[in-house]
Amino acid sequence: MKIVAVTSCITGIAHTYMAAEALEQAAAKAG
Repeated sequence: MKIVAVTSCITGIAHTYMAAEALEQAAAKAG
């Protein structure tokens, strides 16, 4: 599973990582 995001600032990168982690956790819960 690859998540690619283009961000223009450090905050955007941090949010991307948090969103990716949340998606992975949601996927794990969904099975």
